[in-house]
Amino acid sequence: MPGGFAFLDLLEQDPRLAYYTQLYGKGLNPLQQGYFQGQYQDIYSRYLGQLGQGMLGAQQRGQSLSDYLGQPQQKFTEYLQQTPFTERWTQLPPELRPGGGRSRFAPQTRWLV
Repeated sequence: MPGGFAFLDLLEQDPRLAYYTQLYGKGLNPLQQGYFQGQYQDIYSRYLGQLGQGMLGAQQRGQSLSDYLGQPQQKFTEYLQQTPFTERWTQLPPELRPGGGRSRFAPQTRWLV
């Protein structure tokens, strides 16, 4: 890179660095941050699965491995930006959110006998 160092390339060297940069740089509340701290492995595994699906698709199209690897692949930072943490949070059912649960929206009914 002329005139400087490609700092963003460092994020691709260690996927955890890219993940936590996205996690703590986006203004999430503490409950959201706490939840996503433990979700790194799941999200990274989904990214790897997406890359594997790309390889399978290339093989089914009859593309050689060297041709497939010569194409630009989606970086982990790009994958994280596809579905930001705030969007992932809103997609969670209430019972999976820390401090959530259905009782918050539908309190238990008590019958007097």
